[in-house]
Amino acid sequence: MADCEKLSNSGFTGRKAILIYGYEAEGWPLSLVVDAFQTLARTRTALERSTAGSFSELLRTWT
Repeated sequence: MADCEKLSNSGFTGRKAILIYGYEAEGWPLSLVVDAFQTLARTRTALERSTAGSFSELLRTWT
C-alpha cells in the first residue's frame, strides 16, 4: 500500500500503474489477491479501472 500512496502523490504526469502478477493453482485463484489488493488500495487512493491479461502454456526451457 505504501507504493500506491507514493505513486499517487508522486506528481508524475500521465497514467500510473501497479502490476500484480502471479500463478493460479487449483483452490488458489489469483482473483482473490487482486480483489484484496484493490480493497486495501482504495483506502489510500482513488483507483481507475483495472486491466487484466491471462497467459497459458508458458514454458521456460533450461538448456
